[in-house]
Amino acid sequence: MNIEQARQLAKDETTSPEILAELARSEDYQTRQRVAENPNTPTKVLLKICREFPSELMNNPVVPLLLLENPYIFSCEIKIDFNTFIHLTDLEIKRLGWKPEEGKNHLLKNYGKRTRLHLTDSECLDYLSKLQQLKN
Repeated sequence: MNIEQARQLAKDETTSPEILAELARSEDYQTRQRVAENPNTPTKVLLKICREFPSELMNNPVVPLLLLENPYIFSCEIKIDFNTFIHLTDLEIKRLGWKPEEGKNHLLKNYGKRTRLHLTDSECLDYLSKLQQLKN
């Protein structure tokens, strides 16, 4: 298989997890990058390549589900940057159907802070986890 075929397979959401696991070991940077973005990539593979491609990983549509199942799944592997935290919490707030004031009230009640900007790293992970556990 040539590089272009490998890149296309890595990008294709119908590619089997076994092939994606093999493509994750490719010497080609773009192939590995596309594997990180593919929602069909096995979790174990994502954990192996997440340090190399943290932004791509956070754009992978399966990651919010993985974080819902285990909010700390990537905590020892990558540091989630603040913009990603904002994006993920925005998704949860939207899922809950909250208005901005409801999010502020939740922060104030649980953390004594009016905005997410004032949360510590551990509070950020805790806040995201709590939002994910709430039912809409």
